[in-house]
Amino acid sequence: MCRHLFTCQILNCLDGDGALVGPADGSRAHRQFVFDLYQLQTRDPARYAAYGDLVGPRGLNLVTEFHWHETRAGAGRRRRAAAPGPRWVIPTVVRDRDRLSYSQLAEGTLRALALVFYLLDEDSELVLLEEPEVGIHRGLLMSLLELIRSESQRKQILISTHAESVLDAVQPENVFAVKRDARGTTAVRALTAGTAEKDLAALREYLSREGSLGEYWRTFGFPS
Repeated sequence: MCRHLFTCQILNCLDGDGALVGPADGSRAHRQFVFDLYQLQTRDPARYAAYGDLVGPRGLNLVTEFHWHETRAGAGRRRRAAAPGPRWVIPTVVRDRDRLSYSQLAEGTLRALALVFYLLDEDSELVLLEEPEVGIHRGLLMSLLELIRSESQRKQILISTHAESVLDAVQPENVFAVKRDARGTTAVRALTAGTAEKDLAALREYLSREGSLGEYWRTFGFPS
């Protein structure tokens, strides 16, 4: 599932005696992303490396590399050898030559990192993406939409969006309009279901000769 921008304070225990620590504030969803990334690094190094290649300089170029600094709480102080302090893991990323905390990443960069991570998750059969276009420039969005299209061959992906560029990446048969009626009831209807044949013909003609699905929606709106 797509996660929003996060910065984290203390994130989930590691083996019962430690914690993953990051920046000082933020959402639980993004703390979970960093924890899941750390777990992948320790559980499946090959998949972790593949993810790093995809988001790294040879792929989407979101970051250069990830780092995980492990330390013990109270390091440098006198402690009994039989009672070492809890273990902490401090995550940072390298962007070009700069080492950054996750809170220092641009919003779109962090959203994209999380989006790619969960799209590639081999344990999920369904991914829900809320407005993947938010905070992401058009060039990167096009690359992410290509990845979404590729991953949709092996899992179901549901996207909510208000962006023409996202509509341009899908077929009319895969578009569903969500509306709330006067009674406050939410209704979901397939774009091609219950639409007059002449309206569908006009849509197909426009797509074949004049413009994209997003442009059609902006200019004419979808049939109600």
